[in-house]
Amino acid sequence: WWLEDDGYFALPIDEILLGGLDPTYIGFTLERWNTGVVSHHGHTLEITHITGLEFGADYDYVGSRTYLEPSDNCAQAVNNIVIDDIGTHSYWGRMTGYDLDVPDQCGLGGGSGAGLVAVSLPPLTAMAASYNLPKGDALVIPTSRDAALWLTDDCSVSNACLAGSNVNDDFVEELVSYFNPSTTEDLVVYIVLGGDDSTGDIFWLDVEVSQLFDPNLSDECLEATQSAGLAEGGYYSEEVSFLDGLNPGIACTNSQTPGPDAMNKVTLQAGQTLTASVQMPGSDPALYLLYNCTQPQTCAVGADANFGMAEQLVYSNTSGFQENLYIVVDTKGTPMQPYFLTLDLYP
Repeated sequence: WWLEDDGYFALPIDEILLGGLDPTYIGFTLERWNTGVVSHHGHTLEITHITGLEFGADYDYVGSRTYLEPSDNCAQAVNNIVIDDIGTHSYWGRMTGYDLDVPDQCGLGGGSGAGLVAVSLPPLTAMAASYNLPKGDALVIPTSRDAALWLTDDCSVSNACLAGSNVNDDFVEELVSYFNPSTTEDLVVYIVLGGDDSTGDIFWLDVEVSQLFDPNLSDECLEATQSAGLAEGGYYSEEVSFLDGLNPGIACTNSQTPGPDAMNKVTLQAGQTLTASVQMPGSDPALYLLYNCTQPQTCAVGADANFGMAEQLVYSNTSGFQENLYIVVDTKGTPMQPYFLTLDLYP
């Protein structure tokens, strides 16, 4: 590349690296030359003198992400609301120099440092947050960068965990979700970014805030089969006056579910994967998919791994054809409480 008139080189870095997602170290050589003519004893000699300077730089491909500097402690975060609207927000940043100023509220392991991002959720909205610690620059590739992510509504105390995740391996994203069930009031929550070697290099954070809809679950199979079904998205309902009609057993959910249950239809195209999660504060739910809603033994997959308010399942349609399944929110003998249901379909 030639030097521009303003004294700068215009380098198409993304094209050079073909838009690679892994951070890279780039080496440069800057060459300068002078030419001249020397005459001696009737001979004319043209001389070119070339000098070269080598240097390098770390490069992190972040795409269209916005730079974010998380708060370093609770006092800073309380006065620094980062997100307060519906939409998708993608960030990147560095946490070099961050300390463990936040209690390990969810017992996930704070790692080497933690930062906070304050989010104000409008009424009847859901938030899904994805956090990753990629490998960082290619000069020093760490052996471990294991992200840990959790949510709290009070970052100053040690027992205010709303949801957390530290289940995936190094360099893989962690996911959490939460919702604001209020019809009138905003809810402020704090995303805590931590993990092993979290201060070593860059982080990526994606936050999606979406409006909640009613899932219109039913405890009648006929109603569910005639329903238009549920699309991808977030749902919230305070309709909990259901009966106990299904109990697919331990083989499906790893537990008995003698409590109230309700269902609706979900359609998956060939090759699609469904990730479904439920949160039911004040109760202990189970979540499962049925191929036939009149036959609980036709369980496709179930989730009741946790004792508490949250469950998640994943199902892939490998049949080669469109599938209609029935997603069931069930309980283990306790009354059903208002719940938050999310459905994600990929691709």
